[in-house]
Amino acid sequence: MKHHVVPSEGSVVRLNKDGYGFIEAPDGREIYFHRNALKNVRFAELRKGVAVRFVETETNDRVQASTVHVVGSKRVGSRASAAV
Repeated sequence: MKHHVVPSEGSVVRLNKDGYGFIEAPDGREIYFHRNALKNVRFAELRKGVAVRFVETETNDRVQASTVHVVGSKRVGSRASAAV
């Protein structure tokens, strides 16, 4: 029997120019994600504050988002402001 994982919702709180960032989960934790986890947006288009749905996984004793979907349209902007 296949187990269905229910995604959590949160928002992007930090982006790094090296292709990773952090999502604030509903409980206040910051969840790491890599650009390869993005499903419906390119990393260069992602902005701080964007609402996302994500699936948490634990690897190497660290929780991270394995799948990240943008849920709003506030994702597009200039490349210059994409990462800090």
